[in-house]
Amino acid sequence: MTNKDIWTRASELLGEAELSRRFRAWATNLVKRELAKRSNLKPDEFFLNQCKEIISHLNEVTGRRYTATPDVQAMIRSRMAAGYGVEDFQKVHKAMASRWLSDPKMRDYLRPSTLYRPAHFDEYLALHFADARQSATPGTVRSDSAKNATTVPDPMEQRQMVEKLMARPWWNFESWAEFMRWTMRFPDDKSLAQYEMPERIKRMRTAPGMVMKILRGSGAEWAETEYREIKNARENG
Repeated sequence: MTNKDIWTRASELLGEAELSRRFRAWATNLVKRELAKRSNLKPDEFFLNQCKEIISHLNEVTGRRYTATPDVQAMIRSRMAAGYGVEDFQKVHKAMASRWLSDPKMRDYLRPSTLYRPAHFDEYLALHFADARQSATPGTVRSDSAKNATTVPDPMEQRQMVEKLMARPWWNFESWAEFMRWTMRFPDDKSLAQYEMPERIKRMRTAPGMVMKILRGSGAEWAETEYREIKNARENG
């Protein structure tokens, strides 16, 4: 069998999304082992260096003094086991600092226990890619200093945006993907928590890898089907 045949067969058995997740985790671990070997460090020493690099970047972005405690190491190890690397943590730091650092109510959430939580890490990482896409939009001109600066949201504009997002109910979307993209526009967890939706919808939103599946445009077929069923149940009373 060719590599393509193997991938196709595995995709049929596991599903494209699950196969991609497993491949990412396998490839990431392979890279980590190779880098550790080349660094002449034991695996535990190499992992500890990665933790220190991640936390050092978080402190640099937030102005805090977090340390790589055993609990923090456990959270980082869990995310890395899922296939994420040091650069992914750094992207999350930047994405959420641009939203929360200037907000007195939210800045305290710029901490490992919030940022590295499995249920949210994907969403925070997705915001980084959303920011990157917005920066690359034709006609948008940003100076180098603006690209590197922390974005300070205008409170009035943010409030108006949240009101607009709130005005469209959860059942008023043609597809699950459209609903997900809409709710991903909420600027923070606090405002999203005020958006009314069934508990099942909330759990579907935070399913492992859901945000990345939506961004890739594949792997969330089960959610599309269930979303339609929940909408139909509502319409039929």
